[in-house]
Amino acid sequence: MKDMNSWEKTFLNNMLGTPVILALAAAAEPLSEVVETTLGLSLMPGMIVLLSCVMGLGISMSGTKCREVLSATSFDVLGNSTKYLTLAMSMIFLNSKPSTVSLIGVIVALTGGAFYSPAGKTFCDFVTGANGNKERQVKSKKET
Repeated sequence: MKDMNSWEKTFLNNMLGTPVILALAAAAEPLSEVVETTLGLSLMPGMIVLLSCVMGLGISMSGTKCREVLSATSFDVLGNSTKYLTLAMSMIFLNSKPSTVSLIGVIVALTGGAFYSPAGKTFCDFVTGANGNKERQVKSKKET
């Protein structure tokens, strides 16, 4: 896997997931209905489906690139920190009303992401008065 570029990893990931999705789709709907509905799409709905596919490929590709440059924990924090964006877009575009529990969950996710990130560490050091340089100096003295 290390010799594969991002496009190859994305392609492999999507191809391995395709049989599972097809099996679930076949279990949920008769194949003849799916084919009939797909072929019966007019131009605008067809373009929306095509745009959805392109966006899905972009999301998959960006996820693969993020995994290459971030640690596993950072990747999880990034994924969890995007929950507020999902909630905001739901409120704007779908006119949904979030519950108090949803809003508290978003605040917890954002706070956790902020305190984990390198920028968050700088902020936490500022708030708590900690000095990162002092800690590094102590470690380097112990090593020598």
